[in-house]
Amino acid sequence: YGSTRTLNRHFVIHCGGTNSGKTYNALEALKKSPKGVYLAPLRLLALEIFQTLNQAGVHCTLSTGEEDIVVPGATHMSSTIEKLNLDEFYDTAVIDEAQMIADIQRGNAWTRAIFGVKAKEIHVCCSPDAIPLLKTLIEDCKDTFEVHEYQRNTPLIVEDTQFKFPESIQPGDALVAFSKRMVLSISITKILSF
Repeated sequence: YGSTRTLNRHFVIHCGGTNSGKTYNALEALKKSPKGVYLAPLRLLALEIFQTLNQAGVHCTLSTGEEDIVVPGATHMSSTIEKLNLDEFYDTAVIDEAQMIADIQRGNAWTRAIFGVKAKEIHVCCSPDAIPLLKTLIEDCKDTFEVHEYQRNTPLIVEDTQFKFPESIQPGDALVAFSKRMVLSISITKILSF
């Protein structure tokens, strides 16, 4: 990433628990940027941000590997992290769910983004346990950083009963799966349970 090392990059690390405002604040900076990229861990999250930015009047293109939606005149891109274009220069980049850098199968995509994204300002959203590694990587790149810590706005309540799939699912519940195989497994199990 020799050409990236010639840039003076500044990282803004947003850390905290789920639903604490990390991604919201990073996206607010992205919306104000002349040219930017959002890097998601999941195709559906990239799609959600693509829709959010376009609804806010920020012309954004989507690229996930499975789906590409080109918006004429787009200044922004929302994509899965693996689709990051290392040749493109951005004013602002958002790297979401950066604690995934520790994932044995996909962590290299976050490492590649941290080292290689060409942007003046890079917002990294993560859980607090990712901070030491992120600081080390950023310092190794001779870039600057600041850390913003967030607290949940609503309390997280842990149920005291064991969750059993599929019988514990209630109307309004959302299930999160991180692979097509798991999504299909969940949907088949749920269908067979009726």
